[in-house]
Amino acid sequence: NRNTTPRIERFAAPAGILAGVHNHARLDPNEFARPEDFEMAMRGNRHIRINLDIGHLGAAGYDPIPFIDQHHAHIIALDIKDRRRDQTIVPFGEGDSKVAEVLRLLRDKRYAIPAMIEYEYQDADAVAEVQRCFDYCTKSVARGGTYPPGVCRR
Repeated sequence: NRNTTPRIERFAAPAGILAGVHNHARLDPNEFARPEDFEMAMRGNRHIRINLDIGHLGAAGYDPIPFIDQHHAHIIALDIKDRRRDQTIVPFGEGDSKVAEVLRLLRDKRYAIPAMIEYEYQDADAVAEVQRCFDYCTKSVARGGTYPPGVCRR
């Protein structure tokens, strides 16, 4: 929560490490959900960075593309999942998180930000479903290749 960032900074600074704060979709005064929450956390805290969950950001009503473009230098990791604005977590390509667009932004702007598949929805075969997510990501960044919505699903 936002109240912990000064304490995290006090431990991160002498250790010489960066600490990434993670967002959720819950709009609460002490949660990380809105772009200004991250900006406030980093203000005056040189070791606080962003571990951005694009699914939660989109579900909270914010577009990940301009946020990543503006804050890419402070993002240490991206959690990639697809969600709808109604909070439902769905297979890649079926939600509002702009998964393919985010990955192409990283590719086109050469932002060196690790992007991790975060598999959270239920399916009978989790290993096969993560492979579908990986295939979706790979196809999304292939030159000339795009997946239409829903292709990740069987």
